[in-house]
This record gives sequence, C-alpha cells and structure tokens, in this order.
Amino acid sequence: MQLPEPAKNLSRREFLVAATALAGGVAAGCASGRDRPVPVLDTHTHFYDPTRPQGVPWPPVDDALLYRPVLPPEYRELAEPLGVGGTVVVEASPWVEDNQWVLDLAETEPFLLGLVGHLKPGQPGFRADVERFGRHPRFRGVRTGLWGAQVTPENDAFIRDLALLADRGLALDVLIGPDQLPLVVSWPNGAGLRIMIDHCANLRVDG
Repeated sequence: MQLPEPAKNLSRREFLVAATALAGGVAAGCASGRDRPVPVLDTHTHFYDPTRPQGVPWPPVDDALLYRPVLPPEYRELAEPLGVGGTVVVEASPWVEDNQWVLDLAETEPFLLGLVGHLKPGQPGFRADVERFGRHPRFRGVRTGLWGAQVTPENDAFIRDLALLADRGLALDVLIGPDQLPLVVSWPNGAGLRIMIDHCANLRVDG
C-alpha cells in the first residue's frame, strides 16, 4: 500500500482520510465505494515492549496491569472486528530513539497510519529531530507538555519551534492540565499551527 507523501498543507485529518481510504480499498476488494462503511480511526494509541534490552521508561515496572508488551498485532486483532481501520500512535516515551522504534513498527504494520512523536519544542536538537523524523511520511506531529518543556510564550526558542511545525504541516499535541489551557490559547498562531489538546486537558470528570 502506498501512503500519501507529506505535504506542507496536508493536515493530519486529510492525511488519515487518504491513508485509510487506501487501506479500506485493499480490505474491501472489489466492493464499490457506497458499499463500504466509513472506517473508524483511533487517533491516540501507545505501543511499547518492556522486554526490549533497553526496557521502557513507561509504564513503571510496578504497574501490574500495563507493564507487558503492547504491540500492534494484538491491538489490530481487537480493533478490526469493531470497524477500526487504523490508528495514530502518540508516543509516550521521552526517549528520542523511541520515535524511530515506532516508525520501524509502521514499516511492517500498515495499520499504523501515523506517529505523533515525543519531542520537546524549545530544547536543543528539536529542529534536527523534526527534520530527521519528518522525512518519514507517517510522522505527523509531536507531543509535549508535562516532561519539562518550557511551554511559555516568552520562550523564543519554543515559539520558533512551533513555527517550524506549522511550516512543515505538522501538528502539536499538548498534554496539559486545565490550568494550562489559557497559556496554550495565548500562543501565537499566525502561522496556522494545529494544536491538539490530549485527554481533554485532563479535566476532572466527577459524574
């Protein structure tokens, strides 16, 4: 399956629609377009493997529920019968090379339609990492927030890196708390940066 190449003005939604349409066409064989249901896209999954020689930074070893290999074949087996046509991985590991680890998984698993990498705007090496991973057509943005990134409008390096994402047509996912929502809204957005608020800003839902 040939995925769409990244383009400056190609949004994550447009990319996913094109990629999933291709995947759905392969799965449906000769069925006409009107016969095929609209596929469901899971836009936020995590994969990891604690059995790797280097282990994983998350989840912690004392988490009896999560600390086990969680890989695409298991998820696909569960998701496809429910009509899910693909997923976007949102990288939870702060290790830069784990972005490559997911992209390597995507090379053999077309169910992985995209990666939102874990990189820190405003930190040394950000531009080089974006340029490196951005060469892969499934790299669609970065996530940052509660891992030490300086998410302040006064941070010139941070703002320049946001502009870099916008220029490359990449999105910014932010993992924040409700008190940080006004700060995110205050970021300059003249370049057209698309910002995703992960987990509904972790708002407390009390029933």
